[in-house]
Amino acid sequence: MKVTIHSQLGTTEPISLEKLYIILSESAQNHLDITVERLSDIPSETLYLSANLYDLKLFITDWTRNMQKHGSGDYRITFELQGKIILVKFWNKLNRPAGIKDLLDFINNKDKDSVIKRKTHGISSMKEIANRWNISMHAIWVNKEDNPNTGSVCLTVKFVVDEKV
Repeated sequence: MKVTIHSQLGTTEPISLEKLYIILSESAQNHLDITVERLSDIPSETLYLSANLYDLKLFITDWTRNMQKHGSGDYRITFELQGKIILVKFWNKLNRPAGIKDLLDFINNKDKDSVIKRKTHGISSMKEIANRWNISMHAIWVNKEDNPNTGSVCLTVKFVVDEKV
């Protein structure tokens, strides 16, 4: 499995899905002190992701830093290959969901112009990168039944993989 990613701005090179997992794991360990849960094997050397390495690292780092900054310390990240999709889920428990609706609306808004107007640099950068490299992201709020003020943001990120012929 190969993930195509840029090592220099604007360039693309094939990078294995294992490399994607390592980048994700390093960011999770460095910023959240957790291990990424691998929910499936990465069986093939023929699959890869087309993206820029710098952008990909920035995308992952921005979100894990955001989790660290705004979370309560209860984090979970899963990594799974489903056909030709890499599915990464970031769970971040929050005690005070003030502004959560605005955050979810911004993340889930597909309007490229809204990215330009947003003042939050990290998430704006993530959205720009997602738009540039056809990365799908969707966030939801999952609250606890006994306390609607406590719950988790779940950001689901989908990376489409290609196959070498």
